Amino acid sequence: MAAKKRTASEEAQKQHISIKNIHPLTENQRKVFEAYEDGNNLVLSGSAGSGKSFLAMYLAMRDLIKTSSSQYNKIIIIRSAVPSRDLGFVPGTLEEKSKIYQEPYMNIVNELIGRGDAWHFLLNKEIIQFQTTSFLRGL
Repeated sequence: MAAKKRTASEEAQKQHISIKNIHPLTENQRKVFEAYEDGNNLVLSGSAGSGKSFLAMYLAMRDLIKTSSSQYNKIIIIRSAVPSRDLGFVPGTLEEKSKIYQEPYMNIVNELIGRGDAWHFLLNKEIIQFQTTSFLRGL
């Protein structure tokens, strides 16, 4: 008999992972929260430091971790690696090559959960997956 696979929410609850409660700081951030709550797909644009990545990660993680009956089982982050054509020729493993592009998300996840190992824990449990656009061909 096959065991039922745990959802990400169940896995997170089992590991006692909780996420900080975040509130919008600006009018535009409030609009992001409202649009997300209305079920809209979002494309966030703005200047550096305006909270785009932070809000996107928070909203995704909130749905994944806080909602026990979540329809989602993982977060997939796809980011363009600017020197994408050259990335394949850089020495090292795929993880070593993409580490610099993962760091902003790692910091956000660790801050939201309040654990320095949260990013690596969620990666190991396959609750978060990170890909660069350089290696998506054929997937």
